[in-house]
Amino acid sequence: MNLTMFAIKDQKANAFLQPFFMRSSEEASRAFENSVKDSKTNFYKHPEDYHLYSIAEFDDQTGTMQPYTEPLHILHAASVKTKLPDSAEIWEAINKMKDILDNKE
Repeated sequence: MNLTMFAIKDQKANAFLQPFFMRSSEEASRAFENSVKDSKTNFYKHPEDYHLYSIAEFDDQTGTMQPYTEPLHILHAASVKTKLPDSAEIWEAINKMKDILDNKE
């Protein structure tokens, strides 16, 4: 099976973090998005600093790796929605629900 090697670049440090392997870009994006949404991570605290890249292909049958000529950008952490709704959005949703409930009576 071929696996893709991914790495997250920290723009402030101008360095890539330790690489990891996934079956697809979609799987890596989902894992990265989940980390960005976790308030305990630096990805959540500083999303403007982190980018996910695909950097190589790995064949687990032969043990060989084919690095890309340059990293392929997949996702910027800042593009992942991490913010909680503000109080105006919460009140708007509460009022909509109230209107719906009032109309059922």
